[in-house]
Amino acid sequence: MKTSAKNIVANFVSKVWGFLSLYLFSRFFLNIAGADQFGVISYYTLIFGIVSFVDVGISATITREYAKHATDNYLRGLLRFFEKFYIPVCLAGGLLICIFAKPITSFWLISSKISTAYLIHYICLIGIAVATQLMSTIYFGALMGRQLQVWANGTQIIFNILKVVGCTVLLYLYPYSLYLFFIWQIICNVVYAALLRNKVFTSLDTLQHDSFTGLSKEMWHYLGSMTLVAILSSIGIQSDKLAASKYLQTTDFGFYSLASTLSQFPVMVVMPIAVAIFPVFVKNYSIGNHTKLNQVYATVFFGVAVLIFPLCAVIAFYGEDIFRIWLSAKNVNSAPKDIQYLILFLALGNTFQAMQFMPFNYLMAKGKTKFTIYQTAAEVLFIFPALFYFIQLYGLIGIGIPWFIVKFTGFFYLVYVTHKNLDNNSYHFQYGKIILMPAITALLVAGLFYLLYQQMPHTTIGVIIIMALTMFAAIGLSILFYDKSLLKISKLKDQLKQE
Repeated sequence: MKTSAKNIVANFVSKVWGFLSLYLFSRFFLNIAGADQFGVISYYTLIFGIVSFVDVGISATITREYAKHATDNYLRGLLRFFEKFYIPVCLAGGLLICIFAKPITSFWLISSKISTAYLIHYICLIGIAVATQLMSTIYFGALMGRQLQVWANGTQIIFNILKVVGCTVLLYLYPYSLYLFFIWQIICNVVYAALLRNKVFTSLDTLQHDSFTGLSKEMWHYLGSMTLVAILSSIGIQSDKLAASKYLQTTDFGFYSLASTLSQFPVMVVMPIAVAIFPVFVKNYSIGNHTKLNQVYATVFFGVAVLIFPLCAVIAFYGEDIFRIWLSAKNVNSAPKDIQYLILFLALGNTFQAMQFMPFNYLMAKGKTKFTIYQTAAEVLFIFPALFYFIQLYGLIGIGIPWFIVKFTGFFYLVYVTHKNLDNNSYHFQYGKIILMPAITALLVAGLFYLLYQQMPHTTIGVIIIMALTMFAAIGLSILFYDKSLLKISKLKDQLKQE
C-alpha cells in the first residue's frame, strides 16, 4: 500500500494543481482577453470532452493490462498494437473538426464581438490541439498501470505550468488574438506525448514484443464494452455544456464554464484516489484475493465519503462567496444572475459523480462492464430532453437540475450493483457507517458553521477560515464515529499497511 499512498499523493497534487492553475489564471484570462474570448477558450475543454470518445476505452484497457502480472515483452507488444491505429484515429478526429469548423461555428458559437471567420480559424486550431492532446492518453494509461504515477503526474504538472504561464504571457502580449494561445497548446501537447511515450518504452526491459499474439477474447469484450461506455459517457458528461453552448452567448458560456469547474472540485479530489487504487483492485482480483479486494474497497470508499461530503457542503453553502473571491468585481458584476444556485446543483451532481468512482472501478477490475453500459445509456436518454425542459422552465439554473438527478440516481444504482457482485461471505459492509453517516455529519456541521458565518463580517479571510473549520470538523467527527482509533496517526499508518 506504500506505493499506492505515494501514487494517491502524486495524483492528488497533479489534480489540485490543475484546478488551482485554472482558478488562479482564469481571472487573468478574463481580464486580459475579455469574457467573449474567454468563452471561446472554454470551447476547447468542451470539444476535447466530446471528442475524447476516440480513446474508445483503449487507455482503460491498457491501464488494466499493465496493472496485471505480465511480461515486459507482452506489454511492449500490446502498446505497439494499439499505437498503430490509435494515433491515426486521433489525427482523423482533429481533421474532422477542421473540416466541420464552419458548421460547428454556425450552430454552437454565438458571439457579437468576434467575427465568424476568426471563430472558424479558432475551431480549426482547437481541432489540432484536441488531436495532439488525445495522443498522450494511452501512454499515460500505461504509466498508471505500471505504477509510475509519481513520474507521470510530475511531468503533467510541469507541462500544465508551461501551458498556463505561456498562454498568460501570450495573451498579455497579444490580447486581441487567440492564434498564439492555441498554437502554444499544440506545441506543449506534442512534446508531452513524446515524453510519455519514451518513458513507457524505456521502463520495459526488452526490445522484443513477440510474446504478444493479439487480444484475448476477454480483452476484446472489455475493450468493446469500454468503447461503448466511453462514447456514452463523453456525450452524457458534456451534455450540460452542449446545452449551455447552444443557448448562451460566448460571454455567458465562459461564466458557466467557470461555475462548472468550481463545482467539479469533488471529482478532482477523488480522481487521483481512483486512478491510484484501480491497479490495486485489478491486482487483487487477478490473483484471486477477494477478501483483500473487498477490504480495500470498503476502506477507500469510506475515505472518499469522508472527504467528499464535507467538500460538497462547503461548495453548496459558500459557492457564491468562492465565486466572488475567484473573480474581480468587474467580472462578477457581469456574471449571470443567481449563478450560486447553478453552482449548488452542479456541485451536488458532481459529488455523487465522485462517489461513483469506487464502485465503478470495483466493477471494472472484475470486468463487469454491462452495468455501466446500462447506466450511461439511461443517463443519455434522460438528460437531453430533461435539459431542454428545465432550461425552458428555469433558464441557466435549469441546466444543473438534470445533472444532479442523473448522478444521484446513478450513484445508488452502482452501489446496489456492486453490492450484488460482492463476495459477502468474506467481508461485511456497513453502508450506514461508510456512506450515510459521513453525509449527515457533513450536512449538520456545515449548517451549524454557516449559521455562525451569518453573524460574522463576510470577508475573504472569514469565509476561508469558516470553510476550513467546516472541513476539519466534519472529517474529524466522521472518523470519530466510524473508528475513533483512526484519529491516532500510528493506527492510521497500520491500517494503510494492512490494506
